[in-house]
Amino acid sequence: MKKIKKFLIVYLGLFVFLTCMLLFFVSKIHFIELKADSKTKTQALYTEAKPKITAYLNNYKGRYLWRINLKEIAKKIESIYLEGEVHIQRKFPNRLIVFLKEETAFLLLLKQDHRFYSVSPDGHISGQKNRTDSLNFPILRGKAFEKNLQLRQRVLDVLFETPKKGDSFSLENVSEILYNEKSDSFLFYLVSDYFIVELKAPPASKTIKNIDFVLNYLRKQGRTKALIDAQLDKKIIVKKIK
Repeated sequence: MKKIKKFLIVYLGLFVFLTCMLLFFVSKIHFIELKADSKTKTQALYTEAKPKITAYLNNYKGRYLWRINLKEIAKKIESIYLEGEVHIQRKFPNRLIVFLKEETAFLLLLKQDHRFYSVSPDGHISGQKNRTDSLNFPILRGKAFEKNLQLRQRVLDVLFETPKKGDSFSLENVSEILYNEKSDSFLFYLVSDYFIVELKAPPASKTIKNIDFVLNYLRKQGRTKALIDAQLDKKIIVKKIK
């Protein structure tokens, strides 16, 4: 019984070894699939970029599937097609699948050329947005945002702590964002009542509640055109705007 068990272990070990060796030698890329979702396929930028992406991917045919650098490939494709997100999958033994989908915008940047560009959740500027598209995102204005990635990432850190929906200070109620260089703070222009909220760092939940309280109070009083300075954690200052 022990001999049979030992033989099975050796046999299975040998089988696994030979299988791995076989995959090692036959796993050269023969097929590369470039896929895109239906919305991406309709984009003119995708149609223009597709031949370039295909030509680049064809360079990987004949290479070992397990040796290629997926991050390197994705980075190159993203530089060709700025409008999309890239996902790459190895499919053994000899297939590489590349999937493109439209990148999710979190903000819009209005550049000096008076055109809108999407800003991804990590702060990078990607494709141009047509004015006919739905532009229901907060808009960054000013040279500082256009040139400074770290500044865009800082304002995103603030927005990540801001509620998406709500009656007062929420993401859906922010129309524009400007940078105040003198105080190194951000000015959040709200959709209605000409209110501006000034913040320097991501607000705590208590700070957001205090901002909401102040905004609701001002509305009840019939006040408009006010700057709500919430740069300090424990103090909110309301200033009139002419």
